Amino acid sequence: MIGLTDEQQLPVIFPDDHGGATRDQDIAAAVTPGGGAGAAAADAGRSHLTAMRGIERFGMWANLGARVLEEAPGEAVVEGHATTDAHGFPTSRGAIVHGGAIAALADMALATAGSSVAPDGQVVTTVDLRIDFLQVARPGRLVARSTVRRRTRRLCFASATVEQADDGTVIAEARALLTYVPR
Repeated sequence: MIGLTDEQQLPVIFPDDHGGATRDQDIAAAVTPGGGAGAAAADAGRSHLTAMRGIERFGMWANLGARVLEEAPGEAVVEGHATTDAHGFPTSRGAIVHGGAIAALADMALATAGSSVAPDGQVVTTVDLRIDFLQVARPGRLVARSTVRRRTRRLCFASATVEQADDGTVIAEARALLTYVPR
């Protein structure tokens, strides 16, 4: 990790590679009752996402006060706090949040969901991010919900929505192409 000493390196645990299984196969394997490989995959996914929480102290995660609220294999919910001073600007109709802050929050959720089904020994990085802004966002608590739509051996396709937390209004929809690269 850039900017971290060896003592600060975050432990990252990835689930086993599912050989290009679909999202439904990944999730079905992770929730298999009675333990076995499905339970191990679910535990590894939870461990990976729990380990990821350390990243909340750095970069855009810290800037937005973002944190993972919910996690499951192929899914993630990330919360952020946008302020007028740090993430927006005043308008004649009140303060609004800059689109870059909204896109960053969406990307965090997309990457978190993609990371939860990452092959062993690999990390995820965003190759393409597309976002549609449906309406302006007001400063305050924002929630991004992401789902992996398809995963292959090297690629992950995911989608997300970003909502105003206070009323659930969807302010943006995002899609990402993620790729897995060696750690």
